Amino acid sequence: MDISVELSESASQVYMCVRRAGLEPKSEPSTSHPTMKTDFCERIATGTLIVKPNIAQLNEDGSIEFVDGTKIEDIDAVIYATGYQIEFPFLDRDIVCDKEVMKEFDEEYRENLVWLYKRMFPPKYPNIAFIGLAQLIGAVFPLSEMQARYVTSLINGYVPPHPPIPEMHKEIRKRQENLQKIFYNAARHTIEGYFYPELDYLGKYIEMSFFGCDSRLMLNNLL
Repeated sequence: MDISVELSESASQVYMCVRRAGLEPKSEPSTSHPTMKTDFCERIATGTLIVKPNIAQLNEDGSIEFVDGTKIEDIDAVIYATGYQIEFPFLDRDIVCDKEVMKEFDEEYRENLVWLYKRMFPPKYPNIAFIGLAQLIGAVFPLSEMQARYVTSLINGYVPPHPPIPEMHKEIRKRQENLQKIFYNAARHTIEGYFYPELDYLGKYIEMSFFGCDSRLMLNNLL
């Protein structure tokens, strides 16, 4: 959506193809990651941005056919914005998510499933930390900073060491179950979270909790 709106400010015509068109959502309110752009409706109203259904076929002559049978000629460029697949080619998949754990989830959800203690540490390899591997309803960079603070505090012995592996699995499973109660089952929701609760969850371990903490600690407890 962001790309389409911004391109429509300079391009003569922009078409945005969507797989789930229409104002009526496919899921219940608050069960999916929101997408917002303040001038989206304005661009549609002016005609500089036209919403189309999914693409059925790309032709060699530069035309595009859509699933509703319509066709557009002379397209200059096509931008694929189909989402992300979480993977680390330089690491064994089993590090990011235990193979036995993956069997518990359906194939679509399993695609992007990560199994990390406190969203950072693989239970089998607790000396590895993934920073910023989260999709928050809010900015991810403050969480990345909080995670970095937590990791450095862990290395320096300022926070308790990791619990036994079964306890780590238990906490991850509880988080995952809570996640699936809130957001509908989709590969794009495997690392979903809420901004302030996530920051406060880590912050309380390093005396930087947002709720009930002296705000000066946010400036003084540097990396």
